[in-house]
Amino acid sequence: MDAVTGQARLHENDGAAKRKDVERSQAAKIDILQAIRAATAHTPGKAMKAELDNHWGTISYQVDVLQADHRLMEVKLDAADGQVLRAKRD
Repeated sequence: MDAVTGQARLHENDGAAKRKDVERSQAAKIDILQAIRAATAHTPGKAMKAELDNHWGTISYQVDVLQADHRLMEVKLDAADGQVLRAKRD
């Protein structure tokens, strides 16, 4: 997602990478905008980057949030329910 315009940027994959991207997006029960809202509600700041990932078998969103004190926080959320799995300084 472009942090300036808010537009989703898609990258083209082919083969196995594309299949995994499709599987992840189908498994996600919340969309990327809901994940960004949940991340910034948990960790106030501006979302700089958001992506859907598979971490240890759990489909999750990773949202990088720039806080007012200029610290970058990485917030991981469960893509099934939006619950914060962890937040750490990046």
